[in-house]
Amino acid sequence: MKVEITPEELEALNSAILARHDIDFTQYEPKSFSRRVSRAIDYFGYDSLMAMWMKLLKDRDFLFEFIDQITVGMTSMFRDPQMWKFLRSDILLKLKHENKPISIWHAGCSTGEETYSLGIVLQDLKIQDRVKAIATDLNRESIKKAESGIYDNLTLRQATTQFSEYSVFKKFGAYQEVHSPREFKFKEGLNTHCKYQVSNMISDPAPGKFDVIFCRNVLIYFDTTLKKKMLQKFYDALNPGGYLVIGYFDVPFVDALAYGY
Repeated sequence: MKVEITPEELEALNSAILARHDIDFTQYEPKSFSRRVSRAIDYFGYDSLMAMWMKLLKDRDFLFEFIDQITVGMTSMFRDPQMWKFLRSDILLKLKHENKPISIWHAGCSTGEETYSLGIVLQDLKIQDRVKAIATDLNRESIKKAESGIYDNLTLRQATTQFSEYSVFKKFGAYQEVHSPREFKFKEGLNTHCKYQVSNMISDPAPGKFDVIFCRNVLIYFDTTLKKKMLQKFYDALNPGGYLVIGYFDVPFVDALAYGY
């Protein structure tokens, strides 16, 4: 049964988590965050917010299980294929010609499909050995999945379709192998450029300075104040001439997608 959560209860819960564990959810978009908390209450089998609240404040291990539930991300291989075409031909090709190391941050990488998409593009451009990337997410289980490179066959079908829109000359099968009857695994080498790390992109410092920062989906869960804060953090973490890749690709608004600072 879905537990209804009042705005006052949500605000009090977030304040308590911040005071007890120094993890800040106070600036997440309230309606979206309320739905996620309600889903977590049901998932863990509690009948009220208060019952789960007491567990959260007493058990830090449970806090991380809670975080894993409320931060389930949305991502896919070659999501929005037109963006990947633009990234390859207009951004990464330009960086390739500059003939210097390239640094990349996947902020809120979720289960890692984006990092493997980038690995394929980097191999295609033959610049993977010049790239150092870091992929961060607050969800520990998502990071583990990203590191494994193992995904189910539903992901494979979607990835194959979206990859075919990105590239008509190569086959997606060249980059993956069968792991089990229901799963596939990316071949070794696609993520050698990338390190994965559990991190809170809101409260933790940016993990360096970057030529490209990806944050395709996470900002929609933040309120206006936090969005501005994160955009400033990304701005400060970009190298001169760097690119911030956010949101959904729309050809007439290319500069909004990959804005050079």
